Amino acid sequence: MGGHGAWHISTHFPDKALAVVTAAGWMRKEYYGDSNVLFEHDICTSYVDAQLKAIFESSVVESYVDLLAPNLKGIPILARIGQEDRAVPPWQQRRMMRILEEGGATVVWEEIPGKEHWWWDTEKQSDGGCINDDNMRAFFAAVLHNTSLPVVDYSMSGTKSKSRKKKLKVPSSGFLDEESEFVASLPPAPHEFDLIVMNPASQGARGGLRVLQLHRPFAQGRISVKLANDTWILKTRNIRRFAFEKSAATPHRLHFFQRDVLVDGILFSASDPHESVEALVSSSQHLCSDPLSNSKWRRCREDEMLSKPAAQLFPAEKGPDTYGPARLVAESPFFFVVGGQKEECEASKGADGNCSRQPSLSHLMLSGAVYLANLHHSAADANPQILLDEQVTDSMRAGANLILFGSPKDNKVVRHYQQQGLLPVRFGPMAAAANLPEVPDGAFAIGKCIFQGPSVGVIFTFPLRKGLSVGDARAGALGLVIVGADEDGLRDVLSLGQPTIPPMVRPPYANMQPDFVVTGPELTWKGIGGVLASGYWGNSWEFLPESSYSIDPCA
Repeated sequence: MGGHGAWHISTHFPDKALAVVTAAGWMRKEYYGDSNVLFEHDICTSYVDAQLKAIFESSVVESYVDLLAPNLKGIPILARIGQEDRAVPPWQQRRMMRILEEGGATVVWEEIPGKEHWWWDTEKQSDGGCINDDNMRAFFAAVLHNTSLPVVDYSMSGTKSKSRKKKLKVPSSGFLDEESEFVASLPPAPHEFDLIVMNPASQGARGGLRVLQLHRPFAQGRISVKLANDTWILKTRNIRRFAFEKSAATPHRLHFFQRDVLVDGILFSASDPHESVEALVSSSQHLCSDPLSNSKWRRCREDEMLSKPAAQLFPAEKGPDTYGPARLVAESPFFFVVGGQKEECEASKGADGNCSRQPSLSHLMLSGAVYLANLHHSAADANPQILLDEQVTDSMRAGANLILFGSPKDNKVVRHYQQQGLLPVRFGPMAAAANLPEVPDGAFAIGKCIFQGPSVGVIFTFPLRKGLSVGDARAGALGLVIVGADEDGLRDVLSLGQPTIPPMVRPPYANMQPDFVVTGPELTWKGIGGVLASGYWGNSWEFLPESSYSIDPCA
C-alpha cells in the first residue's frame, strides 16, 4: 500500500500532511487486479438486491481516495507512475490527477516513459529511481524550504536534460506563529476548500474542522468553506455534528479565530463570548444541527441526543470511537469472550459429576473464536485472548474492545450490557416498549422486525460505554456480538468473516461488513443474497430505515 497508502493517509488526515508523494498509487482496491471482486464473479450476484449491495459496498467506500480527493486542496502533491506499469494501470493516476486539478489542487504529475511498476534508474544508473531520483529530492527540498526548484520533465525524453528543466512550484507552507518563529511544516488551509467525510471514525480534520457525526451514516458528508468579506462561510451537507479543532499546523491559533463564522446561515459571532469559535474551542464544545432541520445549527448541549421522547433515549451516541463499521472493533486492543460453556456443561453432567457430552452449539462458539483469532494472527499478526464469560472482570471490560459469542442467555458479559441498556438488538423474552413489539423467547428484534427460527444468525456492533465517545481512547469503546439460533446459523455468521481476497488476507469482518447483518437459511447457497437484514445504526444506535435493508419493514 505504498502509493495508495500515501493517498489514503493524506485524504483521511489532511491537516497532518506536509505534502503528498505517491508512486503508482491506485484509487480503489476493486481496481487493483482481481483482489476484491465480491460482486463480480460470486454466485451471490444473481440474488443480491441492489439496496443490500449498496449497504455492503458503503462499508468500504471510505477507502476510495478519489471520493476524498477534494480534501487535498492546498497541499503540495507529486504523483508519478511508469508509463508501462502493468500492476497499476496509468489511467488510475491520470484520473486522480484530473479530479485533483478540477478541485483546485496543485499537482506535479509525472508519467515516466519506458518504466514499469518499479525502477532503479530514472536517467542514469542507481540515481535513486522510482522513489529517490533528482525530481523526488527536488520536491522534498522545495516542500521543506518553501522554494521553487528546477525539476526534469521526463516526458520529453528525446531532448537534452538542460532543455527539459522546469520550475517546480510548491504552495507556500510557512507562517509565523505567536512567537514569530518560522514554521516550515504543514501548509495552511486555503481560503476556499471542501472537507469530504465518509466515516468520522477513520477521518481527521481539514482546515481545523472535524466531523463527528453524519445524519446518514456512511453516506457522504461535506462542509464547503469560503472566506468572504472577512467572514468564514460554511455550507454543510449530511453533517450532524462537527467541531473546530486546533492542529499541528495551527498550534497557537486557528484561522477561524477573531472572525465571524456563518454556518448554513446561522451566525457565530467573533464578539460573542459564548458562541465564538474561540469560546467553542476553549471549552471543547461542538456544533449540532437540529435533526428536524439541517439548516439549524447551535452549540451542543452536554446531554445532546436526537430529538426523541425521554423514555426512548438510548444511553449512548455514536462518535468517532464507535462509528463503525464492524472492523473498527479490531483496530484497537480486543479479546474474545465465549459464553454457554458452564451452563451447558451443568445441564449435561453425568453421575460422575463430569460433562457427559460436549454441547454442540457452545463447542462451535469456542471453535469459532479460535478460528477468528487465528485469522487475525495470520492477517494482522495479532494475538487476541479467548476467555470464557465467567473469567471476564470489570477492569478487563473497560480496557479493551470485545468480540462476544452468544446471546444474553448464553453469555454473562452480553447479559451485562443488555442490563445496561446498551444493546441495539433486543433479545427475547422482552416486553413491548416505546412503540416496539414484544420479543418472544428464542427470538431477537431489530427495530420492529422479529427474527427467529432455524438457521438464523446475527452479528452487530454496540457501544461498551454510555455517552458520546469522541476522543482517541478507542479501547473499551466498541463491541461486536455474534449469535446463532443454532449451529447452522452460527456457521453462517462466522462465514461472513472469511477472507475474501487471498493471498492478500484481510482480518475477519474487515471487508464489506456493516454495523449489523442478520443471516437466514438461504445464506449457504445464496451468499449475501440470503441476508435478511443489514445496515448501519443511527447516531443514537437506533434502527435507521434510510441506512438499512430488510426483507420486511422494520421501522
